[in-house]
Amino acid sequence: IYIGHYPLQRAVDFQYGYKQMALYISKHYPKYEKIVIDPRFGNREFYFSGVPHVYIPYYTYLDPRKLQMSTRTPYGAFFDKYEIRNVNWDYEIPQSNYLYIVPHDNNPGLNLTPKIKQVHEIKLPNQKVEFRLYSEDPTAI
Repeated sequence: IYIGHYPLQRAVDFQYGYKQMALYISKHYPKYEKIVIDPRFGNREFYFSGVPHVYIPYYTYLDPRKLQMSTRTPYGAFFDKYEIRNVNWDYEIPQSNYLYIVPHDNNPGLNLTPKIKQVHEIKLPNQKVEFRLYSEDPTAI
């Protein structure tokens, strides 16, 4: 049960997905000017607040000096190309060359749908989507 079922059923409790997020970022890092990560995961009924700022530098081999020069505010953590903060699509103005990583149920509203598109999703071992990655569609008006 511990080895077979628990990791499948309770992967979210172990912040599963941050490593996979970092591996995706490391492959596409040069493509983006900014990478905005919403640290919440789970669902709207009960969000957990994770620590992507720990996983990202480790799995992307970020220079530790860039992390040491980070800025922390009540709104989030900012270092290198990364902004780790809550993403509220009602107030977010999508920028070109930005990657937005949000919880699976934090979808852009109808007013942003023509401008922004999903570029990737990260699934838990039980195949439920945990994170969605969005970027501005360069062909949109």
